[in-house]
Amino acid sequence: MSEELKLCPCGHKVEMKYAVVYPNGERSPASIRCKNCNFFISDYEDDVLIQRWNNRPLEDALLARAEKAEAEKNKMFLALNEISELAQYRSADWCRRKAKSVL
Repeated sequence: MSEELKLCPCGHKVEMKYAVVYPNGERSPASIRCKNCNFFISDYEDDVLIQRWNNRPLEDALLARAEKAEAEKNKMFLALNEISELAQYRSADWCRRKAKSVL
């Protein structure tokens, strides 16, 4: 159970209570509860519960898009910085080609 739990979608930490197996064989479910909004889920298997809690395909896809956009922004910034530093020594065509190379 070393997998770290994601924050609640409301942005706050969560608390996990692990499943308990009693001597008579009965089980209590594990649960994950947000300390702020009290949202919770439960399951009889700890591993399944953690996987369900951390599975957020839309959030993961948006994060991947944001990271890609940030990388593109950085690439454009570097190119524009190079153009501004070298524009006085280079032709207008060179500046246009450099700008187009990052688009």
